[in-house]
Amino acid sequence: MTRVARIALSLLASCVMVLACRAEIPGLVTEPDVRDSPDVKLLHSEWRKGGFGVIGVCKITVKNNENRSVGNFRWHAEFYSESGILLNQADGTLMSVIGPHKTRTMEANVGFIDPQAQRGGIELKTPSCEFVDAR
Repeated sequence: MTRVARIALSLLASCVMVLACRAEIPGLVTEPDVRDSPDVKLLHSEWRKGGFGVIGVCKITVKNNENRSVGNFRWHAEFYSESGILLNQADGTLMSVIGPHKTRTMEANVGFIDPQAQRGGIELKTPSCEFVDAR
């Protein structure tokens, strides 16, 4: 092994040791104190056909259980035929904000759906939203 290779290997080993020890240093904050997903609850959801029966429209009621505003709600919707066959599915984001400890009803335009859709629903994805600075 050449001298340069030994030095490089030594430096690499030192960096690995420093990174491994960093997690054990009391009081050292390596990442911000933010949870993956704020505490929100989907209280109610419903759907209907709009736009001459070919547009899916979903309505959700969400409660924010946090002391901060939350927003940008990620959702997933699915629509089924009368016989239970999956006809459409869609994902999107509602760019709405809910204040601390508030409840809000919002409407999502899902886009085109099969006119044969008889059942459907919308749910919040995980993580469902994020903390926002509502101004």
